[in-house]
Amino acid sequence: GIGHSLGAAVLMEAQATAPVFDAVGLLGLGVSVHRVPDSPVAHAAPTTEAAERQFREVFGVAREATSIQLPRIITRPIFHAPDVPAEVIAMDDRYASRIGLRALADIATDGYLVPHAERIAVPVLLGFGAAVEVCDDPHAEPERYRAARDITLFIVPGSGHCHNLSTNRTMLWDRIDSWTRQVVS
Repeated sequence: GIGHSLGAAVLMEAQATAPVFDAVGLLGLGVSVHRVPDSPVAHAAPTTEAAERQFREVFGVAREATSIQLPRIITRPIFHAPDVPAEVIAMDDRYASRIGLRALADIATDGYLVPHAERIAVPVLLGFGAAVEVCDDPHAEPERYRAARDITLFIVPGSGHCHNLSTNRTMLWDRIDSWTRQVVS
């Protein structure tokens, strides 16, 4: 299984709870997310409820809303390295999706992902962007996966958080392909 960002968090929790994959690729999400460049919210809330309250207040999300559209003006510098063409960024903005508010609050809660990472017992590929990423320190991330029998860290040169829109995206795709062939064969 492979997931990116919030998808990586969902995959991490699912694999830790009811393992079904022989290996997992977790892209663009660190277990430790305290600093997100230029973010107007703190990413180390003490509880999921506090994180959710913060997102609602900062972004003006109604009490009954269950999802959020993060402002692209905030996400753009995190998502894309400076070399991503303007037309690619415009396309990304045009097809931006909403995010489940509770899921976003979970991953913004200090320590929420730690027990899930610690229970993953299959090979793990961790992928991050080198230019900017939603992770405190990609090199510290492998130590979180204590039960994994194989851990690979790949940092995409020049990439922001949205690796698939990076000018170096094929480097990640090639690495995922070779890693999968190696660990699942």
